[in-house]
Amino acid sequence: MNDMSNPYAPPVARLDGGGDVNDCWREDKKVVRVYRGSDLPPRCVKCNAPAVVYLLLLLNLLIYAVVAAITRKRFDVSPGLCATHKASRGRKVMAAWALFLVGLGLVFVVAETGNDAAIIAMIVTLLASIVMAVVVGRIVYPIEITPEYARLRGFGAPFLAALPPRPLRMR
Repeated sequence: MNDMSNPYAPPVARLDGGGDVNDCWREDKKVVRVYRGSDLPPRCVKCNAPAVVYLLLLLNLLIYAVVAAITRKRFDVSPGLCATHKASRGRKVMAAWALFLVGLGLVFVVAETGNDAAIIAMIVTLLASIVMAVVVGRIVYPIEITPEYARLRGFGAPFLAALPPRPLRMR
């Protein structure tokens, strides 16, 4: 809750259903630590507006499968997005898919012409679409996963300002 003595204090996120306040906090200007068994507050991770929380696994199954296969570490959090940021992310993901379809269309151009420039354009377009999908598809991303906690990045400044700071004594 906000301290009523300071009307300029940023709002403090509630951690309903996610465990104790001490299980989720900001470590520095860009990093959030979440302990296993806890979750992120149900707020947009970019602007701190109320959000509909959904599972990253369900929306990015392919990306999640690739990342999970590479890292072999798993930590479940539910990053939320407000309607504005969810729509923006959706447009960017659709643009990545459109770029991928253009790359697939270039496969037929390459098959028809065998032109070296078309081959290079196809490869660059397909690789660019994959990189774009990975970058715009993620909401928050881990920088460290241990058996006890995960350290995450990708949060907006308003969301970070609403989280409690790192406790003096960590567990």
